[in-house]
Amino acid sequence: MYRRSTSRRLLPWVSLVLSTHLLLFLLLHEDPRVELYASSAELQALGINSSIYAYRAARFNTYIANEPHRSGPGEHGRGVHLKISESHMKELIDEDGYNSMACAQIALDRSLGNRPAPECLAVNYPDQLPTASVILIFNNEPVRLVLRTAFSVVNRSPPKMLKEVILLDDGSTAGRL
Repeated sequence: MYRRSTSRRLLPWVSLVLSTHLLLFLLLHEDPRVELYASSAELQALGINSSIYAYRAARFNTYIANEPHRSGPGEHGRGVHLKISESHMKELIDEDGYNSMACAQIALDRSLGNRPAPECLAVNYPDQLPTASVILIFNNEPVRLVLRTAFSVVNRSPPKMLKEVILLDDGSTAGRL
């Protein structure tokens, strides 16, 4: 009597599971890139011509393509889902009203993956703008949140326009800073 090996019997099931995961990933994955072309009605409403819109959309898509491809917690603006009980979750939500466990899992320089509204691509900025200083004022904020904000400002601002980032503690009393 001929008996199939266990691995030969499992192979079709493993293939099916992997194929299903790939299909779900492709169907549910949100592409952060924007369309290079907009309808003439949209362009007219935005007050912008098609070549400028296409140029700005291509520039944004280049930015997205160069954004690190990561899949960790909080990447691309996605939420962090913890596999813990509801009672444990309530313990984690501290006096600041945030989940410290989820916060600790999100990278300081996380990728955002936001899609700009067409109106954002229509904004006409002058080529020569003055440099800017960004002042982040905080009071009793978790250090990780302040640092993540500072990383976002530095990583997403045009270098020639960002002069400095100033962190200003406005009288925090928490010992964690």
